Amino acid sequence: MPVSQRGVVGVVGNVITGRGKGRGQGQDRGTSGPRQNLNESQKSGKKDRSKILCFRCDKYGHHASGCPERKQKQEQFHLNKTKEDDLALFMHETVFLNEENLIPKRYENESNSNVWYLDNRASNHMTRNKSFFSELNERITGRVRFGDGSCVGIGGKGSILIEGKTGEQRLMTDIYFIPDIRSNIIRLGQATEHRCDIHMKGEYLTMNDSTKKLLMKVPRMKNRIYIIKLKIGIPLVYMLN
Repeated sequence: MPVSQRGVVGVVGNVITGRGKGRGQGQDRGTSGPRQNLNESQKSGKKDRSKILCFRCDKYGHHASGCPERKQKQEQFHLNKTKEDDLALFMHETVFLNEENLIPKRYENESNSNVWYLDNRASNHMTRNKSFFSELNERITGRVRFGDGSCVGIGGKGSILIEGKTGEQRLMTDIYFIPDIRSNIIRLGQATEHRCDIHMKGEYLTMNDSTKKLLMKVPRMKNRIYIIKLKIGIPLVYMLN
């Protein structure tokens, strides 16, 4: 009996132990799936961001630091800044003018600042008076050399409104601002490029616009230079203010 009991007990013990082990293995198999999935999720590094609220755009799925709208605004800012820098670089222009046919002393006899010399030997319109300009681009700089060897700086380029006797205003463009000259010069050839019709007959020079309307009639001086006093117009935007 003791022997058989021990054998039974041993058998039962083996059975119980085997069952217990079997249950343990079954439980391990039952729980190994979720654990395995969790480990794969962790390994992939992916996080559930569906409940994250961005305080920048009030949308779910990301933090404010990674907000797409923020990135888009930053990219747009840098794009605009690049365009502004390119435009500023483009707008800055350095020019060198050679006015070898002009002798500045020939145009310094008149003290009136509204006096303009009309000369076909000039290559460009020029003025010393900054206040004349209704529009002036001071990014255009450089130097101009005259026939006497003198060389002075260019302070900009712009447009001036000229007012006629009837009050009608005309815009004269492409005028260089040269602070160190002591005169105002209109290049006749440049006026023809803007469709003006110029005639020299007898003692007078006449200038008409493209519609044949008389713009000016100027007598010739003893030194064969034409001089006219022009009234500077006031831009409409200033008159409204």
